[in-house]
Amino acid sequence: LGIPVHYEMADVYPLALRANRAEHPGLLSRIARNATLAEWLDRFVIRRAASVFVVSEESRERCLSLGAAPDAAVVVGNTPAELPELGAEYPLPADLVGWEDRSIVLFLGNLLGDRGLLEAVEAVTRARQAVPKIALAIIGDGPEYPRLAERISALGAGEFVRLLGWKGYRDHPPYYSHAAVGILPFLATEHINITLANK
Repeated sequence: LGIPVHYEMADVYPLALRANRAEHPGLLSRIARNATLAEWLDRFVIRRAASVFVVSEESRERCLSLGAAPDAAVVVGNTPAELPELGAEYPLPADLVGWEDRSIVLFLGNLLGDRGLLEAVEAVTRARQAVPKIALAIIGDGPEYPRLAERISALGAGEFVRLLGWKGYRDHPPYYSHAAVGILPFLATEHINITLANK
């Protein structure tokens, strides 16, 4: 139609569909989330878009290999240059009460199979031998939630691992403030390796 299209590609959607295929086992879902069809559509759009915004040089290189014009593929980082709220002090969030003396490890994001959260729960369970006051707070929601809850229960880890559910962006700073460390335990998949998480 001659209308310029600007393609925002924080995620490489075909690779994300392929990496998270196990999260959507139903036949209808597999048809709607067909990675091969998404790759074809991706290639079609990339070659014709007025601009393609990506978050890493690796993702840009992929776009160029698919036929994007070099001046149309632009890297736009997805992490803010300054986060002053990280230095601010906040009261302990209500769902962290009882962990005042804990070294809190924080994960914040979508709960998907490629996030490495089952491994993180296992790691914190083992780390307690060396750091008895360690605790893991997981903020987010997604298909992995039931498996995480089941694993936490099976390990008897409920005292030091909490699934806190989804929180809006404005609710995040108090959790940052009380965390000793943030983790990004994503598994090495083609999708994860070409994108940059907002952590």
